[in-house]
Amino acid sequence: MKAIKFNGKDYLIPQSWNDVTVDMLIKSSELSELLSDAPVIAIISAYTGIPIKDLKVNKALEVTTILEDMYFISE
Repeated sequence: MKAIKFNGKDYLIPQSWNDVTVDMLIKSSELSELLSDAPVIAIISAYTGIPIKDLKVNKALEVTTILEDMYFISE
């Protein structure tokens, strides 16, 4: 897991599938159903704990940087 600051708060970003828990997978699935128009936001929120509302109002570059750190999800 990689430690980051986002909006002044500390979060951990998984760096591989070994860091992803079953709880994260379940939460991701549930959030993806609610956010069918933005599944990437649901995945980032579920895997990092960053609230969806915080992700939605931030600059795309900041969210993209987090997604780049989670490169393993596209392998």
